[in-house]
Order: sequence, then structure tokens, then C-alpha cells
Amino acid sequence: MGEFTGTIRDAFFSRETVVASVTECVRSLSHFTDDPLMAFANVGMQKPLSFTVTTQGLCPFEDNVRIIIPFGAMSKAQLRVIERLMDEGSAQYAFMNCSHQNGDFSVTTVSQRRAIFVDPCLVIFAIFSIIRSAAQLHGLDAQTILSVMQQHIISTVCLHQHQLQAAWALVRETDAAQTAKSSGAIGPE
Repeated sequence: MGEFTGTIRDAFFSRETVVASVTECVRSLSHFTDDPLMAFANVGMQKPLSFTVTTQGLCPFEDNVRIIIPFGAMSKAQLRVIERLMDEGSAQYAFMNCSHQNGDFSVTTVSQRRAIFVDPCLVIFAIFSIIRSAAQLHGLDAQTILSVMQQHIISTVCLHQHQLQAAWALVRETDAAQTAKSSGAIGPE
């Protein structure tokens, strides 16, 4: 059996895909909580990944079907990953758990060799990216909002200082790349 959750981590929670995936996860939680960013931070940094597919999409975290990445929000490559994992799982049906509840059908892997987690640095980076984009869109002081959010996160989730530093480094790196991209498009006058 392939390493389902490792494949999910690589396809949905890599540096290139984490912001889009976390955005969808937070969006799905907004129907259930007043603070979907913190709700996601708690789950995303403390729960192992899972491979649960429902009729709506992928529920990537263990024991949490409220956090979902809809099929319509997935890239073609991500959809191919889901299809491939479903094929692998159906070939080894003894490792799959299927359920039908309230008109929704889900399929979950039930046997894993070890728990696999999303890198907390990437979770923080994605949350900070979402906040920074929203703050900039509304002309707000992103740095202050990010500092408050960081304090809120570290008050509820146990993190090492190096994880926060790595997340901030990713934010700065992304900002530098975006600045270079935008200044390169304008050209000298």
C-alpha cells in the first residue's frame, strides 16, 4: 500500500500548494466557527493527515470532516492524485473504510504505518499569507495584524522558535519574489 497521507501532504501541503489548500480549509471552517483561522491552526498543526474523500472533496485531517478541500478547488494534478489514491485503495479494499451519513458518502484509509503531519512552518506561512493578502486588500497594517495573529497562535499551539522564524522567512521570501516580479514587469523609465 502506498503512503496515502504522505502523498496528500506532497500534493496539497507543499510550499507551492499550501496557501491555496489552507485557504479552502479555512473557508470550509467558516461555516462552523467564528474564528476559522485559529480553528484551522489548531487542527493543521496538531492533527495528522488523513485520506478521507467525500462526495464534496478531500477531508485531509484525521477525524475532521468539517475541513474540506472541494474537488472544484483542486488543480488537475491534485485531482489525478485523488483518483490514483482511490484506485490504489480500491485495489486493497481491506485498507478502506466506507460510510454513508446524512446523504454524504466517504471513503477513508484506516491503516497507516506512521502518522504524517503538515509542516507547522508551512501552516503558519499559509495563514500569514492569507492575512497579509486580506490586510493589503483593505489597506490595513499587515505587520501589526500578523504579530497579533502570531501571539494568538503561540498561545494555543506549542511551537518552537525556529518554526516561527522559518515561517517568517518564507513570508519575506515570498514578498521579495512578488516585489521583484512586479518591478520587473514595469521596467525603467
